[in-house]
Amino acid sequence: MSAVRTGGDAREGFRPELVPRLLEIEYVIGPATSTWGAARAKAGHPAPFTMTYVEVGNEDFFDKSGSYDQRFVQFTTAIKARVAGRRGI
Repeated sequence: MSAVRTGGDAREGFRPELVPRLLEIEYVIGPATSTWGAARAKAGHPAPFTMTYVEVGNEDFFDKSGSYDQRFVQFTTAIKARVAGRRGI
């Protein structure tokens, strides 16, 4: 699935890479009436999938910038604000 950046501004501290991740979550758990939930339904799975956890980060030992802690907070804050009841791990 590809996603188009639909909002946010890096000058305001918004991380553009959050948008595709949030849209992926919408694809998985969004209602069939939402944009990406409708795409999932069209692909043959009209009911949302069950999702309790969202893993934030993968192989972060490759990140030599030391930005993981900041990114973790930003990602989990955005995920919790957008999709209640999910936990970032």
